Amino acid sequence: MEVLITRNMTIATDAGTSRQFVKGEKPDVSASEFGRLKRAKAAVLAGAETSEPVEGNQGGDKGESLDDMTKAELLAYAEANQIEVDPKAAKAVVLATIKAAAE
Repeated sequence: MEVLITRNMTIATDAGTSRQFVKGEKPDVSASEFGRLKRAKAAVLAGAETSEPVEGNQGGDKGESLDDMTKAELLAYAEANQIEVDPKAAKAVVLATIKAAAE
């Protein structure tokens, strides 16, 4: 998933190595790497940097709709948009919860 780096940060990657991010970059990262960056307040989902409401076609610069996202992407999207979802729920339930929050 593509994210916008909001401050310089170095994190541990999924492979166990370190990766440096520079403010203003828009790299592709895994959902767990995004989680680490978000907890450090160092990244937001690309396209989520504005405070527009959640509706219709979401998912950043790639024009990916919510229906096309993986469960991991939906969970990261929900977290970035402060939508409370059960991470153990099925993808369809997570998707329905996000869509309901948009209404």
